[in-house]
Amino acid sequence: TEDAAQEQKQQEKAQKYLAEGQELLGKGNIVRAKVKFKSAYELGGPGGAGDAAIAALLQIHERGRQELEAAQAALPQQEFLKALREARRIKTVYSNLFGGIEVAPEPVNLSRLAAKLIEEIESNPSAQPALQEEKAAPFAKRIERLEREREKDRSKYVDLFAACEKAAEKYPASPTGKAAAARLKQLKANKKIWRHIGRERDRRALAAALSNIAALEKHGRPAEAQKHLDRLLTRHPGQTRAALEKRAKQRVK
Repeated sequence: TEDAAQEQKQQEKAQKYLAEGQELLGKGNIVRAKVKFKSAYELGGPGGAGDAAIAALLQIHERGRQELEAAQAALPQQEFLKALREARRIKTVYSNLFGGIEVAPEPVNLSRLAAKLIEEIESNPSAQPALQEEKAAPFAKRIERLEREREKDRSKYVDLFAACEKAAEKYPASPTGKAAAARLKQLKANKKIWRHIGRERDRRALAAALSNIAALEKHGRPAEAQKHLDRLLTRHPGQTRAALEKRAKQRVK
């Protein structure tokens, strides 16, 4: 009959999804594999391909449970980053594993357990140095680069100071944050360098003010531009605009 033919087609398609899921699972692609298995169950229903699909999803669940246990086991060794990265991965990879499918007994929700583990790690005071250091990595690279650049360009001391200041403020418990705080003290204690920083900051502020005035003039707002210029000249008595523009281009050497 027509219904029987339709049922046969669905079962064949279910078997196809099942085979594709197994292939993906063999390649380690759990996310795509679980989609295939769920599609196989939806088409195949209980029995046949549907039961095989449930068995495959339970196999994936067991794999995830073991991975979650391994992540939890890393905590006593204070391998916080390793545990956190695994928990984040598990939360994503194993989410909605049995969504829309009734399985008895109901398997534990791995994604929720991973979320609890993430919360536990992120709220652990002992984990903060490692967690903050991961986030501070871009600052560490920037500080390292600026340390090289300031040897040839003293104006870079301003950028170095700013990078250290942000790293120390945002990630005080991390090794990078602590090193940045110590570097700030060194920079402030060196009178010559501190003068360079002050002069370069003033130059940059002056350049920004002049740039704003020029932008106002360019966009047809001369009256507003003149007000800004008048205030700027008041702060720099005896100076002309041309003199200030020249000064704004003279970077600290």
